[in-house]
Amino acid sequence: MNQTHQPPSAEAWQAFVARSNGTLDGVVSATVPFGVFVRFEEGVDGLLPTAESKHQLNLGDHVTVRVLQLDSEKRRASLQQI
Repeated sequence: MNQTHQPPSAEAWQAFVARSNGTLDGVVSATVPFGVFVRFEEGVDGLLPTAESKHQLNLGDHVTVRVLQLDSEKRRASLQQI
């Protein structure tokens, strides 16, 4: 993650992983040249790459996603828009 997106706490990450098998609803918390970050709860964001997005998203947009990949070591999630 970049400087503005720090990995979540261990507790927040474990709670996120436990519910990451289905679809998740979140809010776009930041836009970057390669996609957007989607916030699920305070401190827990995942990256939705531009290639996995159905349309352009803006800050504050609500989005439904599924988790494509989890990196538990770095506490990162890669997402796909549903």
